[in-house]
Amino acid sequence: MLTRDQIFAKRTFPQQELALPEFEGSVFVRTLSAGEFLALNERIDADKANAFAYWVVVGIADADGQPLFTDADIGRLKELPIGLVERMTNAVQRHNFLTKEEAKGKSKARPAA
Repeated sequence: MLTRDQIFAKRTFPQQELALPEFEGSVFVRTLSAGEFLALNERIDADKANAFAYWVVVGIADADGQPLFTDADIGRLKELPIGLVERMTNAVQRHNFLTKEEAKGKSKARPAA
């Protein structure tokens, strides 16, 4: 059985590679902490017009898990094709177990793995 200290000592969490054929390369989708997720929801509630961009900023990373984008990139992210931005957004949500239904609180709880 894990101890409290073992759980809090873990600092790296799984990432998932996401191919972006438009750029002939890939990025990584990172696991959000509970605090990051709560802060993201607050930002989205306050500024729904930039919701897609906020998901990408917080959830898309390089191979080392470092975010690729910052808030300064939000305007530029909005200039990218919607299909590309939506694909990145959906990947972040899926990786963090948040489908559109779950994000809206309409789905059943996930069974324990």
